[in-house]
Amino acid sequence: MNEDRVIGNAKNVGGRVEEGLGQATGDVKSQLQGKAKQVEGAAQDVYGQVKETASDAVDLVFSGLCIPALGVGIFLSPTRLMQEPAQRGAAG
Repeated sequence: MNEDRVIGNAKNVGGRVEEGLGQATGDVKSQLQGKAKQVEGAAQDVYGQVKETASDAVDLVFSGLCIPALGVGIFLSPTRLMQEPAQRGAAG
């Protein structure tokens, strides 16, 4: 879990608390601010999830597990990617 996800979840929880206090006291402004914080927190959490997914995808590609090429997955290591085409062979 990255920093954006942690902060997003914290904002979401804080927004729920603020909304609940607003409901308990009848303060509509606090209720709306709490809802707004929840939306902001949820958006930041989703942004953090996207960053994690992208990072995981990059890690997968550069760890040498699999690089799709022309619809076929071929296994390459980062070292092999840096070799000249002639050294990699025709299958590439």
